[in-house]
Formats: sequence, structure tokens, C-alpha cells
Amino acid sequence: MRLREAESLRARYRVLARRKEETAVERDQLRQPIGSPDPQDQATRAHEMEQRVASLERAADAVFSEAVWALHRALADDPQSRETQTVLGELYGDRYAEAEWLGADREQAFFRAMLRQFDDGRWGRWLRSGARMTLEAVPEDVPLGVYRLREVGARLIPGELLPPDGPGTWTLAPGRYAIAPEPTAREDDSEPSLRWFYPIALQRDDHRHVLLDLRGEDLAGDHFSFIPGGPASLGGDPLAAGAAAPSRPLLPPFAIGRHPVTVGAYARFLDWLEANDPVEARIRTPIGIEDIHRVDERRPVTGLSHDDALAYCDWLRGATGVVLRLPTADEWEKAARGADGRIFPWGDQFDPALCSALGSQHTKTTPPDVGSSPEDCSPFGMQGSAGGVWEWTATPDGDRHHVVMGGAIISEPNGCRSATRRSIAADTKLHFLGFRVVLELD
Repeated sequence: MRLREAESLRARYRVLARRKEETAVERDQLRQPIGSPDPQDQATRAHEMEQRVASLERAADAVFSEAVWALHRALADDPQSRETQTVLGELYGDRYAEAEWLGADREQAFFRAMLRQFDDGRWGRWLRSGARMTLEAVPEDVPLGVYRLREVGARLIPGELLPPDGPGTWTLAPGRYAIAPEPTAREDDSEPSLRWFYPIALQRDDHRHVLLDLRGEDLAGDHFSFIPGGPASLGGDPLAAGAAAPSRPLLPPFAIGRHPVTVGAYARFLDWLEANDPVEARIRTPIGIEDIHRVDERRPVTGLSHDDALAYCDWLRGATGVVLRLPTADEWEKAARGADGRIFPWGDQFDPALCSALGSQHTKTTPPDVGSSPEDCSPFGMQGSAGGVWEWTATPDGDRHHVVMGGAIISEPNGCRSATRRSIAADTKLHFLGFRVVLELD
């Protein structure tokens, strides 16, 4: 009787878990950047969906607890019941699979231990199964390696270089890895440094084909971070306000400014305008900067509108002859996160010592010089995306609004999450709002 009750509860738990997942997908589709001018009813529906997800999660947890209690009572009546042990193993297996999919490490450890206790043999085989990845690069002659990501403090960095099964093929345990150019050995036997690494996450039973487009890397130079063409992992962070719905688009290669544009760089633009169009120079002068003509100033330029940023890109394009523009919000997020779904540029744990944000050691009334927080660095080498200044992007959001990315000196930890998106009117000028540029590699 108790076993039948538990089986009924388990079926009900699965229904609730499926409804929660479906409702979460609907909620994510309704998410908007903070401050979006889109109709308020969409934001209201998204809030209602959020409450619905939370209600379904509570209901599913309650039914799960009831099912576990009923099964343990059934085991107390008949400790040798293989059927009861099997159902209990399947119930723990459901929760372990969910925790693994969510990347919840503590829950994984707990439910893995419980699963092994009641495993009838099937789950052990499943736990030993992994993912299979094939890797290609364009051009084909670039040697790439796969590294296990390891956590050092709050940072996720490449560790052990993993041997392939065969040419371009790896069988790997579920987890997070880094793809990077294979370094050449150093004469002093010190650990080789990597120019960039491409972080990815593999799920159990994945059969993933990864194609990285490395064309144009030689054009990036020292002032830009090269972002290989390939998959991104965007959105999907429930604590990042305004985050996009989770998606894995393929983006072509590009190079993005290693740092935001500085006062000094923008001053050169204004000097040129002063000589050619003084009226336009006054229009394009940022607010709150006493002496904009200090060409050696390393602070990020702030207090300028979206149109000011576009005007700078147009001038720089004309001055250099290369295509320079604002990044799209998707390009910016990929450059900050990679493709493993990490929360911050350096990993999943917030550390105020790593960026120039509210409560950090670098907090000032004005953003510090670029490069002041070298560990606020993405896998591709883009610096200063979690703190310092918010950054304009080329992505529009309704009438005369554009998406703004990144954390700033005023940002609390959740505001530093790389998936956070804000929507700001294009003529807005703020003391902590700047931009960086993209170099097109076509």
C-alpha cells in the first residue's frame, strides 16, 4: 500500500517538475532588460510567471519529500524489498539529474550519495557515462587542446591538458572544460600561459561537435581581445536582472576592446573636432570631465550618449581605415562569459576584490583607470566587464533605447553578473556609463 502511494507521489512529482520547467521557459521568454520601454503588461506577466515557478518548485519539493517518506516507511516494513529500493533509486535519480543540469554542486553531491545507496546497477552505469566531443578549427592547422577547468579561489582557469581518444575526439565526464591553442613548452619548465581559452560545459550523454572559427586572430593586436567564432551561452541567469532567455547562438569571430575607451582616446577625437567643427566638439564633450584634452588619461570615458559613442566609432573608422563599431549585446555577453554559462567573467563566485564595484577595494567616486582590476578578466582577455563602467551596445530596445551591459562602481554583486541587461534612452549621459569598441575581422 505504501509503495503504491509512493509511486503515485513520484508520478505527481514528475508532472510538477515538468510544469515548473515549462513555466520557467515561458518566464525567460518574457524577460526584458531593466528599464525597457516595452509595454508594462509583459513585465507584469513575467513577474506572474516568476511567482508561478516558485509555487511549482515548492509544490514539487513537498511532493518529493512525501514520496521519500512513504518509501522509507515501506522499506521499514520490508527492508529487502527490491521494488521499493528501485523506486527510491529512481526518485533520487530524478533529483540528481535535475541538480546536474542546473549545475548545483552541493545538491549533486547529496543526491549522488543517496542514489548509490539505493542503486540496482542501472544508475551506476549511468553515472559512469559521459559526453563525447569532436573539435574542429578553421584554419585546420591550428593545434587545439582540451583542458579541465579547475577552481582557484573564485576563478575558473584551465588545468590539466586532457589527451584525445583520437584525432579531434574526446570522451569526457560531464562538467566544464576549456578549449585553447596548445602552448609550446618553455625552457624553464614553468606553466605555459594561454592567450585565450574557450570555456564550454558538457552535459551527460552530450554528443557535441564544436567548430571554432579562428580566422582573423592575427588582426586583433594587443589592444583587442580575440573572440573565436563558435557557440555562445547567453542569458539563463535567474539572478541577473533583465537577462535574456537562455540560448546558444553561433556567433562569427570578432575582436573587442580589451578595455573600455579611455578619456585619453576620446580626447583625440575631440581635438580633431575642435580643429574641424567646434560646435560639434561642444556637443560631443562628455559631462563631468574638467579637462577632456588630457590625451594620456587612462580613466574610462563616461558621461556621453549613445550617439556620442557612435560618432567616435565613425571618426576612428575614418582615421584608421578599419571597421570599428559598438558591440551587440550578444557579442558583449559572449566576450564576457564564453560558452560555459559562467556567472561572472572569472567564474561563478563573486569576489569584490576582483572588480571595481560597490564595496570593492577599488571603489571611488569616479571609475578607476582601465586595467586597475586585472583579474576582472574574461576567458578571452576582455577586462573590466564586471565593474568600472556600464557600457553602451549597438542592440536597440524599443524607441530610442539601447541595451547597456556590464557592472559599474555603483553595482552590487548581482548587478555585476555578466548576463545582466539594462535598457537606457540613447540621449542619457551618466558618470558611470561608457563604451568599448569592436573590430570587425571580415
